[in-house]
Amino acid sequence: GYKTFWNSKKRYVVIKGSRGSKKSTTTSIKLIYNLMKAATKGLYPSVLVIRRYGVTNKDSTYAQLQWAIDKLQVSHLFKCTTITYNL
Repeated sequence: GYKTFWNSKKRYVVIKGSRGSKKSTTTSIKLIYNLMKAATKGLYPSVLVIRRYGVTNKDSTYAQLQWAIDKLQVSHLFKCTTITYNL
């Protein structure tokens, strides 16, 4: 169901769906995949993930990206750190 999203070359992509539609799962796998793909081309990629409330960032988006790294079986290639700035 996410073929269009996965194959998109656009900078910004909007994904619609209800809770449980695997938006976060698909997005996190694509982010990690794209990081690795860019690194193989000699680039120094980075990802910025923003949520409205920073308190939920570690419990949701950070954990989701760690899940994707484990799912792709590339945890030996990553060092996961977090930096949070709260106003």
